[in-house]
Amino acid sequence: MASTSRKSNKQGAIYLLEILKKIPKQPKSISCSELHHALTAQGYTQSLRTLQRDLQVLCDAFGIMCDDRQTPYRYQWSAQSRGLSISQMNDQEALLLQLAYQHLKHFLPNSAKASLESLFMQAGYELYHRDAGDDHAKTWMKKVAIAPMAQPLLPPVILPEVLEAVSAALYDNRYLNITYANQAQRRHNFCSEYSVKPLALVQQGSNLYLVAQFDGFDDIRHLALHRCQTASVSSLTFEYPSEFDLSEYINQQAGFGFGRERICLEFCIDEIEGFHLTETPLSADQVIQAYDGYYHVRATVVDSDMLDRWLNGFGKSVWQVKKTVV
Repeated sequence: MASTSRKSNKQGAIYLLEILKKIPKQPKSISCSELHHALTAQGYTQSLRTLQRDLQVLCDAFGIMCDDRQTPYRYQWSAQSRGLSISQMNDQEALLLQLAYQHLKHFLPNSAKASLESLFMQAGYELYHRDAGDDHAKTWMKKVAIAPMAQPLLPPVILPEVLEAVSAALYDNRYLNITYANQAQRRHNFCSEYSVKPLALVQQGSNLYLVAQFDGFDDIRHLALHRCQTASVSSLTFEYPSEFDLSEYINQQAGFGFGRERICLEFCIDEIEGFHLTETPLSADQVIQAYDGYYHVRATVVDSDMLDRWLNGFGKSVWQVKKTVV
């Protein structure tokens, strides 16, 4: 008899877990009849009335929301809920996920972001809200940061609906209809309408750019998302250009590095200013020679406005700059 009881308890626990797994998070919801249909398809034979009673118990125990403003009632985890989390995340995993989210939140398509949201929220819970014997985990995020390489600027304002549309169109290879104002147009409160093929999202400093092809043109351009006034996803799809390589576009084309061509760069630099190049080379083939008080550096790089600004930033500490096309 005891064995039968244990088996029944086990099956009942699994049944309740299946209910919890099928309840979505806001803004999605599910009705009792929809839930009953899904459970019946899995072979569970409990009646609709039994499921209604079980849902009431689960709502009280787990804080699941029941929308009783209409019939049939609909059930959902709240947006702030941890949801159903079976395994506990350790501190290292939680920290890594929190750091990853800070850098990925603008690049994840909304469908992926929504499916991962509970995981990111669990990471935040583990770091900040979990009761622990000490506060080490809670203070980890205060102990790690990325220092800017240049004067930091506050990021421009990007309309949430624009980012959402861009993300969806980029993920599904759909045309994107935008209202866009370039720098000159923005100064005069003027904008234009375009249909574009979204190819990539790139963050450079505090700005987020959409790499795209304008409909009817083959050249590739990049558009500052904060200059998009509106954006909507078209029902039309396009074939993603197989010849497009994002890394090549960034490094070699007239893109984000404003690249021109590959060169062999040579220059002399004061020892104090140039020592970091012995630790962080310009390229894999860099050759650096030490002399009395200075270094001579030779490396293969992409010629660009960014490179010129970097060299000019050293002032008189850099001299005898030579560029040879390779």
